[in-house]
Amino acid sequence: MLSCLLTLSLLPLLFSSEILVSWVSLDFAWDSSAQKTLFLKTGRYIPENCALAGLKLYKNDIYVTVPRWLRGVPSTLNKLSPNNHSILMPFPSWDLQDPSNPNGFKYIQSMEIDSKGRMWIIDVGRLNIVDDPQSVINGPAKISVLDLETQEIVKSLELSNEIAPYNASFLNDIVLDEERGFAYISDTSAAVIIYDFNRNVARRWASDTMKNEPEVNFTIDGVSYGNKVFTTAVDGIALTRDGNHLFYCALQGLHLYTIKTELLRDFTIDDDILESNVRNLGVKKAPSDGMTVGRHDDMLYFGGLTTDALYRWDIREEFNQENQKIVEENSENLHWVDTFSWGEDGHLVMTSNKLDLFFTKKMDFTGENGENFRIVKVKVGKGKNEIK
Repeated sequence: MLSCLLTLSLLPLLFSSEILVSWVSLDFAWDSSAQKTLFLKTGRYIPENCALAGLKLYKNDIYVTVPRWLRGVPSTLNKLSPNNHSILMPFPSWDLQDPSNPNGFKYIQSMEIDSKGRMWIIDVGRLNIVDDPQSVINGPAKISVLDLETQEIVKSLELSNEIAPYNASFLNDIVLDEERGFAYISDTSAAVIIYDFNRNVARRWASDTMKNEPEVNFTIDGVSYGNKVFTTAVDGIALTRDGNHLFYCALQGLHLYTIKTELLRDFTIDDDILESNVRNLGVKKAPSDGMTVGRHDDMLYFGGLTTDALYRWDIREEFNQENQKIVEENSENLHWVDTFSWGEDGHLVMTSNKLDLFFTKKMDFTGENGENFRIVKVKVGKGKNEIK
């Protein structure tokens, strides 16, 4: 009996994941077939350059982003069609998806939605940043807060070159402390941007702890990429439910760090003092992309890029290898877990997008090797599988 219990304790939590939507390639809600034909002909729509990344749920709607890493992305912020979830509807309009529109969106990597139905959008402000160098278009990043009901921007802030360098910054992910009116944004130029909504001001905090770890190698599904392909610095970012502690990690990195947000909210504190208050919690089981803290528990959830897995850690416990539990391993559903969101029914919802294949030009868009992009949900909140 004892040996049986020991065996069971080593198994994953075995919450079964469910695919909500999946795509071989992404398609959009065109105004007409002529519009689609024109976009294809002029290179404004190149299907193999479009990848799913950001994800947020609000009420009955699912919002997703398509990064403008490469040319040919017609719409960067979208809502899934209620009639056909496989179709991406430009949100809030086609006009705002035109990067030549001075009031439009350039490149949305991620966003968050607060309890008032306001979408906090981070616009990278740069285009084609992983395309050939002559195609890169640099510019200022912007934070915009959009009322989903009225579809109007209620507040926005264009970030200065000192806060988000026009030729180097990459605003990646955002977490909200809605009660205090603060947002924390990972910038893969090895910084965190802190945004004060009430004063509509921001600051940049750069730290050596946010840099990539060059010694970290990637082997995914038996393919060795070494340490020269996926070199992204700080990427994953998460906030405790009380908003008092921020977690962050580099994509090419294994160390998890935390800092008290009361220090970050005081813009008079300089970077050196902030650095001295960072805690290195320890080493993750695998490199990860996005992170999130549970809506109904004190668990930190993160993906395993080299293990096709989803992990969780009780933040009240020591961060060690034993306390990082596997929620699920699945080479299809969890192949490069990217961004997280929470469903109102307690499900953890995430995108998986095989970015290792996308960035190395090995992604199969014929459908012979199955879907490339997925929205997946796992029950980890209240209910029969509630984590104790």
